[in-house]
Amino acid sequence: MKPTDKTNTTEIRIYQSLWKNVLLFAGCMAFAVVGCLIIRDDNCDLAKKIMGGWLNVVLFGGCGL
Repeated sequence: MKPTDKTNTTEIRIYQSLWKNVLLFAGCMAFAVVGCLIIRDDNCDLAKKIMGGWLNVVLFGGCGL
């Protein structure tokens, strides 16, 4: 079939999956919680808190929400 062939004009509908969204949210929140635990740890150095903690919370927390 050529890309310019317009015989197939059926509409394709894509629906969101509730379970896929719930699993994505749960995974992102789990990583955000681990980031919070890294931030609260007193034995971690500053670079690990910034790179492993704050970026984890911002990226995964923001994506989860």
